[in-house]
Amino acid sequence: MDVVVDSSFQGMGLGKAVMERLIDKLLQKGICYIALYLEPCVLRFYRPLGFVADPDGIRGMVYSRKQRKKK
Repeated sequence: MDVVVDSSFQGMGLGKAVMERLIDKLLQKGICYIALYLEPCVLRFYRPLGFVADPDGIRGMVYSRKQRKKK
């Protein structure tokens, strides 16, 4: 899932409100491990929400199987 706020609406607290609600909903469902893959320039946004760098130094990897075109 991507969370993006249009640049003309940034700085109003919308992204923070969305993330706080999302985190609350996940915690209510018993999901207590949330991983982010992000650009270094947005670290300062997520740190106050409680996110920290992976203590093991893992930077993240993604596997995506491409679907074959149907003939």
